[in-house]
Amino acid sequence: MADGDPPGGTPRDVVVFGVVISALSVGLAIVHLIWPGLRIDAVTLALLVVAVVPWLGRIFASVELPGGWKLEYREFKRTVERELTEKQQQVRDLSQRIDRVEQFVFTGDAAPERATRLRGVLEAFQEYLAGLGYRSEAPLPRIHIGPLDDAAISSVYSDTNAFYYGARNLIVVGRSLADDPSVLLREYSHHILDDLAPGAAGNWTSGGITDAASIHSALADYLPCSFQDDPCFGRAAAGAQRCLRDLSLVVRADSVDGDRHTPQQAGWVWASAFWEIRAGVGAAVLDPVLLDGWRHYPAVTSPEGAAAALIDRIVEAFPEAGNAFANRGLRSI
Repeated sequence: MADGDPPGGTPRDVVVFGVVISALSVGLAIVHLIWPGLRIDAVTLALLVVAVVPWLGRIFASVELPGGWKLEYREFKRTVERELTEKQQQVRDLSQRIDRVEQFVFTGDAAPERATRLRGVLEAFQEYLAGLGYRSEAPLPRIHIGPLDDAAISSVYSDTNAFYYGARNLIVVGRSLADDPSVLLREYSHHILDDLAPGAAGNWTSGGITDAASIHSALADYLPCSFQDDPCFGRAAAGAQRCLRDLSLVVRADSVDGDRHTPQQAGWVWASAFWEIRAGVGAAVLDPVLLDGWRHYPAVTSPEGAAAALIDRIVEAFPEAGNAFANRGLRSI
């Protein structure tokens, strides 16, 4: 029933239509009385019928005309609506297919089966990131496995190293790490984090515990582990060590000193805190907050101030997170 229709009564548009038809009929009768000699030819009558017939669908399901013609109004309406819905779905499907046209490109020691396997992992990781609210128009990085004949890259390449070269939108993975998806996902996470907060990790690069590069590294460890639901980062690459970094451990800030004072080791402290918080609130709740926190990483005058602001942001969302930071010596920053 339309708004304003009387309960159990006739729909308003039908009543209005009836009034209009009655008024028109009375008007024609008056015209006939005043001008009895006025004649309506067949063409005029046909035009009047054409004008009225479309509106009969408000009253009748169908109208039969002389000669066997039958107009099924309501069925016609349903058919049009159904076809329109199908066309809209086809447009959505086409749009989704277009979105998936761009694929990760592998070069170097990337046999077809290896490239297919790793591409599948990356695409699944993209879906996970999309679920966290990440959308980007940035081109996908090229992924090269093995040494590269490039002076700027060959100096830092080794078979046991992997890195993201942002200036060329390039991920380079050492041969011995190529079959560990978490390593590739870590480097792709660097690309994502740089896209979210361009230049943030370059603000301070001393490798200190509060350095933006350390937190950048922490998220690059944490996101692949959370996606895989496994706190062991670099399981396949670690060999006998079991993990390159185990996020389930309580890694304290005061353990990061001397030659271990690097973004990766300092980041481990943060990543282990994130993992403890995740255990309490769940990945679906925490991960979007972490990604958004990095997207809005505070531009302040000191790394200590930026790190403290990030902690405050997380603790404001999850008060229980304060213990995870305190247990690692981070809350006193």
